[in-house]
Amino acid sequence: MDQFSQEFASRWDELVGWKKRSAADTAFLLSLVRKFNCKRILDVALGTGFHTIELMREGLQVKGLDISQSMIEVAMKNAADHSVQLDAVCTDWIDMNKTIQEKFDCIICLGNSLACEMDTNKRQIAVRNWSNALTEDGVVIVDRRNYETLLSGETYSSANGQYFGESVKISFDKILENETVFSYTFADGRTFNLQMFPILDHELKSICQNAGLEVAEIYGDRQLSRKGKDVSFYSYVFRKVGKAQS
Repeated sequence: MDQFSQEFASRWDELVGWKKRSAADTAFLLSLVRKFNCKRILDVALGTGFHTIELMREGLQVKGLDISQSMIEVAMKNAADHSVQLDAVCTDWIDMNKTIQEKFDCIICLGNSLACEMDTNKRQIAVRNWSNALTEDGVVIVDRRNYETLLSGETYSSANGQYFGESVKISFDKILENETVFSYTFADGRTFNLQMFPILDHELKSICQNAGLEVAEIYGDRQLSRKGKDVSFYSYVFRKVGKAQS
């Protein structure tokens, strides 16, 4: 489900804070794609293009995918501003195999984006489609918020290097076992909400295992094997090892 109106999409980069985000995030992502020898990448959560554009500026081949046409339009403008030619497709994860036939060394789904799919079965189909789009021994890099801490009642607004926009306040309107609602309030008082499913560690691992993927590495706020209640985001690298279950 596309939750981004044209207005919300046009404001998203106020939250990202590209310059500071790049300083904190790009080197980490590059270290992963280089470590696993990834040259052809599919960004299945293109958004406004931050990760795709940063990787393309480093000489990597990246294709973008997003369900939101509004987000893609902003990403196209950002790509032009950074002098890169963006290749982007507007589709959802369930139907991506109808429009994308290539194989990729790496698929990235960052920014807690998998949580935007509220339906459990559709999350499984999505990850299976990602696995099927990988080359042999390809990898999926996916992140998620530390929902274990959120559900325990220890809420926080810090994202430890995920969002650098200083004029946007992130708060939580709802935190339940089957639904979280994040609110983003901008400097002019305009507020937008995002509904997300709180994916836990065991569920993400199970989804990926069923899709023929195994855990290679897990990072907590970009530090290998770090975990605990003070971690904001977990980043996973899954390697393709077999066929997805039907």
